[in-house]
Amino acid sequence: MGLVFRWKKEHGGVEAMEKYSGEKSSLIYNIVDHSSGFYSCPVDKNCRSRTNVPFRIGSEDGCDVLEKKFVDMAIEKGMIQLKGHR
Repeated sequence: MGLVFRWKKEHGGVEAMEKYSGEKSSLIYNIVDHSSGFYSCPVDKNCRSRTNVPFRIGSEDGCDVLEKKFVDMAIEKGMIQLKGHR
């Protein structure tokens, strides 16, 4: 764990990590919120997490086919463990 703490300290410490976390989650939430319902987030805006960004694809209830395709394409791009639980 020493390497992670050293990296965080070198990159601005807790304050910078908090800012970076907010920026990253805001990018995703903005896409979800402005997708005309293609993506939906089941969490009220005032309760949203910056570390776990849940969303459904296709509708509020999701579409298994689209969600599987999303996860499969993400894996091809090197993004793993994106599929969560409901």
